Amino acid sequence: MKVLKVLKILLVLALIGSLLACASGRRERAEPPRVSLQSLKVDGTAVSMQLRVTNQSFGPMVFKRLTMDLTVAGVVAAKGQPIELNALRVPGLGTEVVSYAVNNAELAAATNQAKITYRLSGQALSEDGQFPFELDSILNQVPGSPGEFR
Repeated sequence: MKVLKVLKILLVLALIGSLLACASGRRERAEPPRVSLQSLKVDGTAVSMQLRVTNQSFGPMVFKRLTMDLTVAGVVAAKGQPIELNALRVPGLGTEVVSYAVNNAELAAATNQAKITYRLSGQALSEDGQFPFELDSILNQVPGSPGEFR
């Protein structure tokens, strides 16, 4: 009887230990985060942009930095540009917006069309690791707002 009681206690302790080990493990991300250009606005030679950081996983992510290469309408807007995010917390399946601005006459002149193409690539550094991103897409001019694209 005593042996049976000891075995039951050991079994319960083993189960509890297994559950605790599973709960404390590092979570795997179903999908890496996504970074895209949400909007662009030209004012003279000043070009301001809004970058969208999307967490495609269920758990929250905390981002430290983006490092990006950005080409808009064939003009290099950023090359290896670090953007400090100061512990930007993005909830699971959520999105946050980050501002970025440059003073670039060539880029401003290249945006005089109804839609512009862009290529955005780089690395997103979070507490969970470093995630590469790459996107080729377009922005369309906002009707009635020359120099503003979404």
